[in-house]
Amino acid sequence: MHFDDWTDFVIENSLVNTPNVNGLTPIFFCQNQLSFFRLLASGADINHCNKENKNALFFNHIGNEALISNFIEHNANINKLDFRGYSIFNYPLYNKYPDAFMKYRDSIKLTKINIDKIYVNSYYNLQLLIDSGFKIIISNKREFTFSPTGDFLSSEFQKNLDFIESI
Repeated sequence: MHFDDWTDFVIENSLVNTPNVNGLTPIFFCQNQLSFFRLLASGADINHCNKENKNALFFNHIGNEALISNFIEHNANINKLDFRGYSIFNYPLYNKYPDAFMKYRDSIKLTKINIDKIYVNSYYNLQLLIDSGFKIIISNKREFTFSPTGDFLSSEFQKNLDFIESI
């Protein structure tokens, strides 16, 4: 048995573009380049959207910068908005790998970025967007995705609050 058995199963059973109950197809779960390229060669729809109109770039399943680059370089829609009007920049994958996305700044046509989720490092990632020419709009109903407990998280929480008040 080799590490890519799940991809073999998907391809052999013609499940490449079959969504699960949440509307996610196998391309959403790629964790390595081998699976990505095998699914793509087998006809995977790189811009498939789930029930919330999100493509794979909205999800944290993609576990590294090389895969983010593969998706974008193979025309995954980096400008996609979900059904609420939020882009990938409001979701965990961007907040985990902001530089991987910003190296494709020229491909990003959005000018305004709506934010309603605040992550531990959001102040850095939002500043990166501002420095790259985006207008940031913070929702009045924002959600902090972490609890400000302990010294580190309390200080990060305060940095985020201070940053939000400054924009």
